Amino acid sequence: MALLSSLVAPGAPTNVTVKIQFVDGSDSRADVPIIDYSNGPKLRFPLAIPMSQNIKWVPINGFDTLYHRTAFVPTATDEHFFAQRYAANFVMGNIHTQQPAPIGATTKEQHYAWNRKVISASAGTVVAAEDGNPDMELGINDFDHPLGNHVVIRHPDGVYLMYGHLRNGSIQVQTGDVVEVGQNLGRVGSSGQTDIPTLHFQVSDTWEGPDDVSRFGNSQGLPMLIEGINILKERGLVPLKGVQMMDRDIVESKTMESIR
Repeated sequence: MALLSSLVAPGAPTNVTVKIQFVDGSDSRADVPIIDYSNGPKLRFPLAIPMSQNIKWVPINGFDTLYHRTAFVPTATDEHFFAQRYAANFVMGNIHTQQPAPIGATTKEQHYAWNRKVISASAGTVVAAEDGNPDMELGINDFDHPLGNHVVIRHPDGVYLMYGHLRNGSIQVQTGDVVEVGQNLGRVGSSGQTDIPTLHFQVSDTWEGPDDVSRFGNSQGLPMLIEGINILKERGLVPLKGVQMMDRDIVESKTMESIR
């Protein structure tokens, strides 16, 4: 699925061919439909904005980097799922040192993002809530439980919001709960396949399969159209009114909140 905005030219194509080349030189091709997603659901930023002038949220492995965009899953029926195509890992960093922890930090608890409040980016219904996976130490990944502790919420428009790598024991909701915008879901941790404290946030078109890992992989990632925050660029503020965040954007807001 290709996503374009305001494609109004007469006779505009309805499909596009995507070519994926592997490191061994082979390649795979797939025809995917073009979908205008400019009117997709607008979401609140999924984390409380810090009051600090120096410590800010930053998305890494965002849409304009290869890490998530190339994480695709082919199937025996020649379908291709780009579940993480628009996903981002949110870390908290010092905008001067560009580091996620104070210089010399040696533990996960010293990272700025550790234990920060994760909030619902939209109203909806909880369709998955898994807790009990351990938080990994720095540099260590839990490949057996890649999502770690996580919450998945079905948006009223039918899309699914996934919050991953939450802190063990922090999740505040359970399957079937109806949540409001801004409701506390849990805390940033380092469970699952991550080597530092981070929030993995993504929007998917479906959540179907025999287990959460299959549901996570067998979906198409959609843009996370964030609104209500500003992006700090060259000392100026750029307001977000429902657009995809990009890698290394520095999140700012006029209405800062307590992150504890």
